[in-house]
This record gives sequence, structure tokens and C-alpha cells, in this order.
Amino acid sequence: MSMQRRAMAARDANRSRYVGALLMIMASWQVRSIAMPDTPPVQFNIPQQSLSAALHRLALQANREMLFEADTVADLVAPAVVGLMSAEAALRKLLTGTSLEFVEDDSGAIIVRRRVSRPSTNVKHAPRKAPEPAVAAVVDPPVAQPVVAAEPARIEAGNWIARFRSAYFHPANESDAFATTGPRRQTVRPNDITTTDRWFAEVDLEYLLNGHWSSELALDLPRSFDLQVRNSARPAGPGVVGTFKQMPVTWTFKYNFAPDSTWRPYVGAGISATVFSDQDTNPYGLKSISVGPALQAGIDVRLNDRWFLNADIKWARIRPDFRLLGTEVSTLRMDPLICGVGIGYRFGASVPAPRGSHRAAHRTIEWIQGSAACGYCCASKRGSLSTHIEMDNVPRPHYGSHCGIAPWI
Repeated sequence: MSMQRRAMAARDANRSRYVGALLMIMASWQVRSIAMPDTPPVQFNIPQQSLSAALHRLALQANREMLFEADTVADLVAPAVVGLMSAEAALRKLLTGTSLEFVEDDSGAIIVRRRVSRPSTNVKHAPRKAPEPAVAAVVDPPVAQPVVAAEPARIEAGNWIARFRSAYFHPANESDAFATTGPRRQTVRPNDITTTDRWFAEVDLEYLLNGHWSSELALDLPRSFDLQVRNSARPAGPGVVGTFKQMPVTWTFKYNFAPDSTWRPYVGAGISATVFSDQDTNPYGLKSISVGPALQAGIDVRLNDRWFLNADIKWARIRPDFRLLGTEVSTLRMDPLICGVGIGYRFGASVPAPRGSHRAAHRTIEWIQGSAACGYCCASKRGSLSTHIEMDNVPRPHYGSHCGIAPWI
């Protein structure tokens, strides 16, 4: 009998060792899913904002593919992350103080999920009985949708924006006094050389250098303006002496304050060049071109990933020489405000739709002797840790937080 008891004890010890080894293997899967090596450092500039927006910014700036459920990060705020560091170090900072963790799949995509409990590796308390053949659990979270942020990015270099505006040209109309010569001498008083206000069409093309900086070239389509000169012979009345056409061209560098927000204000500074043509103003005339500094401010209101509304105001230093019979006698200081409203369209580098638009109203998790089949996945294989989700018709390993364990990596 004592030998039979020793044989039974030996079998129980072997069984405990097998169970402990299985638990250690499962733990190693968990460690492997978390302890991935850091990638080369990247210069990050992520302000404090919602965690969802911060994860998008991180994916864009690090050029990494990322997957997370919108409901998982809802109502969470991420701290600011600024500096040179790896994507993994930046992500750890963003997830500080939350119940979230991240793993990496075979393709290098980062998956952000709820932190899962780790199986114990203590073999001293291994159960003597064989594990139950099956345990079932049902989880009914809200409807969630995976979101992937991937290159090409929404705000990375290579994106272009075109705008069309209806703009109002409002000149300052300042000038110096001068007097004519000859038997019919006349005097023109200060600010008596003027031109008219006008509405005209304006188009611009903007190139996004990075998340905050961009360069814009704005072209105002040529319009006809009146030239008015009041002198001592005609002190009253508009004094229209003719018409001319002008075409301002403005090139500015802009700083965008909130490039990821729906409301995106900006300021800019640069240079303006205005061309004067088709002058029918004899005996007066304007120098054919005027170059000077320009300032700009405005706001974009995003309608979707491509379209947005725009309001813009610019000031330009436009001061052509004013000539009488070809001789410079004064300077017309237009220095206008150009106020415009219109619509814009983003094009160039594509803005991909989120991969994995799969939705699930509920998810069922089944555990069968340590193997999992997840009802959330489009395709699952019971009795195996291999589960997949269809993304853009490409099967991908799926490691959702609802699975409770880390599948094969």
C-alpha cells in the first residue's frame, strides 16, 4: 500500500509540474506581448488633449500603425509628450495613470487595449484535479469600432490644401500732396489720390510642412479699379481719371495652432507683390509693380477629413509710385485689408479610412481547456489561440482586450 501511495504521489507531482509549465508558457506569452524592444527615437510634439487625439498624433508623428477601440479611450485625457524618444516610451507616457496597455502584432502594428490580468506562475499551489473541460463567459460591452492611424498621415508633410474665397479689397488710400507745373498750375492735397473698394475672387494653394507649419500662396484674380484724383480745379466729386487692373499675389508662412481640432486658427507672415496693368488713366499712372510685407490671420472649420470652411484676413503693404506724365510726383499707399470667406479642400497624400470597420453589438468569450474563441472576430477557430479579424479583406492577428489573454505573437 505504501508503494501505491508513493506512485500516486509521483503521478500527482508530475501532473502539477505539467500544469505549472503550461502556466509559465502562458505567462511568457503575456511578457512577450508587452516587453517589445523600443524603436529608434522620434521627435514628438503632442500637447495635452484627449487620449484618442493623442494616440492619433503619436501614430502620425512616429509613422506607426495603431489599433484601438474608441470606447476604450473615451473620456480619457493624455498628458503632453514633447521630446526625442521612442514610440514605445511616448506611448507609455500617454497611458500613464490609465488601465490600458499596448502590444505589437506580427506586422508591427501597435494595439492599445485594456490591461488584462496575468496568470500566476506559482506551481506550489497547482490544482491536483485536472482542469475543467470548458468555462464560458459572456461580455456585453457597448458597440465599439477599431480605429487605425497609419501613414499617409492627415497632417504630415506632403498634404496640399486648395481654397477658393470671395474677398473684399479695402484700401487705406493715403497719399502725399503735390502740385502740377505750367500755366494752369493745380494742387493735389494729401490723401486726395484714391482708388475704390472691390469684391473679387481669390484662390490659394497651401503646402503642409508638418503638424503646425505650412506655406501658402494666395492669388487674387485681376479686377478693374477706378483711379480718383481730386485737385484744386475739382475739389469736390469723385474725380475719376480712369481705370486700371491690379492682381495681388501673397506668399506667407503660417503657424496653425490646433491642426487636429475642428476649429483651426492660424497666423502668417510673408511677402506680397501686386501687378498693375491695363492702365487707362492719362496723364496719370502707377508703377507697374509694388512689393512689400504681408500679414495674415484666419481660421479653418473642418467639415470632414477633406472639406472645410475658411475665413481669412490679410494686410499687405501695397505702395505704387504715382506718376504724372511719366514723372513720379507722389506715392499711393493702398495698404489694404483683404477679407475673405470661402471653402477649402485637402488633397495630395491620401487620408485613408480607418482599417477594420468591423462592429460588434456584443462579444462572447469562450474558454475551452485554455484555448479561446472570440465572438467579436469575423473568423475564429475554436480550440486554438489563433483568432483573426478581417481588415480590408486581409486576415490579421487579433489581440483585442476582450480576449483576456495574449494569443500567439
